[in-house]
Amino acid sequence: MNDFEKKSDNLHKENKNDDCFKIIALGGDAKSKIQEALVMIKERNYAEVDQLLNDAAKNITQARNIQHKLLTKEIRDNNVMPSILLNHAMDILITAESEIGLVNFIYPCLKELEENISKRD
Repeated sequence: MNDFEKKSDNLHKENKNDDCFKIIALGGDAKSKIQEALVMIKERNYAEVDQLLNDAAKNITQARNIQHKLLTKEIRDNNVMPSILLNHAMDILITAESEIGLVNFIYPCLKELEENISKRD
């Protein structure tokens, strides 16, 4: 491998690591917002819940777009290199997606249940 190829390879690894850290940060922030939304559900602060879930969804979308760009580039360049950092980033993102999916399913049910109980009183 010549000097140019080494520099190019190092730059690719640095960019990949930067993208992984962005995915981790966005996914982690989304998870924090989801946890905060759960607290707000318990406190019946529904306006805040909606905002937090919306913000979390935006973070997840941003992280997913970075992941898509990263994986597409690796496949296009025929340079698919597994990395612990990428696996960790994907784990954080998948967990955030799973959590928001569950909260988005349960939240309307709880809200409807509360409304029905309020109507009976």
